[in-house]
Amino acid sequence: LFAAWFAVFGLFFLAGTRIDMVDKEMWFVLPALAICAGIACDTLLRRLPRYRLGPAAVSLYLGHLTWAAAVLWLFRIMVVRH
Repeated sequence: LFAAWFAVFGLFFLAGTRIDMVDKEMWFVLPALAICAGIACDTLLRRLPRYRLGPAAVSLYLGHLTWAAAVLWLFRIMVVRH
């Protein structure tokens, strides 16, 4: 089922490189991504010690938020304002 789900995503991705606005709405992938992310998080919790996983996850999350905010800010300044 997941293979069929992601095959449709791959097909739409390839079509989106040639046909404009094909991959505008990709919301159908979110349930599969959420399930796969849950499986990955469960695997990490089973393999890694818990005292190391918490700070690493928080650091990764804050780093991602900082990077996304900086990129959005620069995009807003460079593209939207000019």
